[in-house]
Amino acid sequence: MEQQRQLRARAGFYRRGVRFRSAPVELRDQVQRVALEWPTYGSRRITAELRRCGLPVNRKRVQRVMREDNLLGLRQRKFVATTDSAHAMRARSHDRAPAHRRG
Repeated sequence: MEQQRQLRARAGFYRRGVRFRSAPVELRDQVQRVALEWPTYGSRRITAELRRCGLPVNRKRVQRVMREDNLLGLRQRKFVATTDSAHAMRARSHDRAPAHRRG
């Protein structure tokens, strides 16, 4: 019984002081400003931008603020399809052959 109490005390010793603090309003404002100015930036690039501005911040905190504020980095499209599939020319017969007949 004494051993169980000691194990419980040790297990809860470190857990007691752990509480997540909300990010300061200044940090949230700065993250939102950068995210709106550069919508394709993710947490790493926003962290780098904030550090260049002189705000010492951790990437994980920026990531948490972005997740809480629902700020998602948009991906840039790398390729834009410009093929017009509705053109008037017919496809050639070898283009329409089944895959098992192709050489």
